[in-house]
Amino acid sequence: MKKWKNIRSTKLSTEAQARVDAWVAEESLAINLQKVRELVGLTQEELAQRLELSQGSLSRAERSTDPKLSTLRKYVEALGGEIEVRAVFADKSVKLGV
Repeated sequence: MKKWKNIRSTKLSTEAQARVDAWVAEESLAINLQKVRELVGLTQEELAQRLELSQGSLSRAERSTDPKLSTLRKYVEALGGEIEVRAVFADKSVKLGV
């Protein structure tokens, strides 16, 4: 079995390696809903009460791999935050009003 770092360094250009490294760093910061809730210090039951959901429904939402933006907005707002959606291009970043 080969290690990813060895495969990456032999198969990818320096520029491609940099893109992959940047993506990995960004994805490492993209945490799931459960982790966000835990960082805020709420249990599933506490957040479910704020959202007027059952704990089971909240658990399913946290495990979802493709939640709706409206679900994310409600979840984050119940935690005291807000959602910001951006379109990122090579030369600019644009905040989307959704």
